[in-house]
Amino acid sequence: MHVDDLLPLPVRLRKMTRLLTEEETADILGRKRRTIHVWAAKGRIPAIDIGTEGRKMYRFNPFALAEWLERKPYPRDPLEAL
Repeated sequence: MHVDDLLPLPVRLRKMTRLLTEEETADILGRKRRTIHVWAAKGRIPAIDIGTEGRKMYRFNPFALAEWLERKPYPRDPLEAL
């Protein structure tokens, strides 16, 4: 375990310096990649659409994700409110 692993998720996200893939975002948030894709398509999570006309693909700005998480109410599971 790295010392940064003990920091709150929004703080860890703000330390990241590049856009995240759907897979990386899913791993960080503890959700399936498909769930993250659907949330992005529905506008439930901040995302950047980089897909072509026939295929939707998203990237995620870690700073925007941190702000999004901080705006969410924090029940036992911070993503439960989605």
